[in-house]
Amino acid sequence: TIREIVTVLTTQGTGEMALTVKEGATIEEIDAQLTDLGLINKGDFKLCTFNCAFTSYDFLGNDHSLEGFLFPDTYFLDGASFNSETLINQMLNNFGGKFTAQMKADLKTRSIRDVIKVASMIEKEVNYSTHPDDASLVAGIIWKRLDNDWTLGIDATLLYIDSDGKLSSEDLASTSPYNTRVQNGLTPTAISNPGIASITAAIYPKDSAYWFYLTATDSGDTIFATTNEEHEVNKGKYL
Repeated sequence: TIREIVTVLTTQGTGEMALTVKEGATIEEIDAQLTDLGLINKGDFKLCTFNCAFTSYDFLGNDHSLEGFLFPDTYFLDGASFNSETLINQMLNNFGGKFTAQMKADLKTRSIRDVIKVASMIEKEVNYSTHPDDASLVAGIIWKRLDNDWTLGIDATLLYIDSDGKLSSEDLASTSPYNTRVQNGLTPTAISNPGIASITAAIYPKDSAYWFYLTATDSGDTIFATTNEEHEVNKGKYL
């Protein structure tokens, strides 16, 4: 890809390493990337997100969870002097630069953290390779459900804490705060680090008559429905 070509041209022979954090990556996954590069011992990066001090970023508020705020991008790292805290500051600064003053003004009654939580769900729910325009529609459904005290019913929130990537009947019935099938409201943290497209969709959702959506198993298309009856039909047809 163009990004890979640029990475080779800019790092060959310089002693630098390139870390590409993809949209939707989690802290756990970034930690694994750094471990694979030989820059940290497994868990060091994740531990720093909890234990290192990042108090100068007003968008973090009083909640110290960094999930959702480590902006996806390519970061050039010096293996000889690398430390997790420096990288995290780069990522937070990057987020601060991308989340504009106009975006903040357009939040109205929403908090930045709630918007990032919703954006992190959109990142996992929308097939950006084929249907990027679905993001604002999905955002509208999520906010509408929240505003009307409906459960979100998003499996991706449970997959965030599921170690094997598969949801059992026990998982689906759990009382975890990440189980949005049974718990109302948003999850305690974001479930990924979203890109700018998902953040924009969360800030500027599209109103519609839809209350339900699913992702088709074969095509990856987002299938929308206005009633639960339509949604159940779609489940049988597309899943």
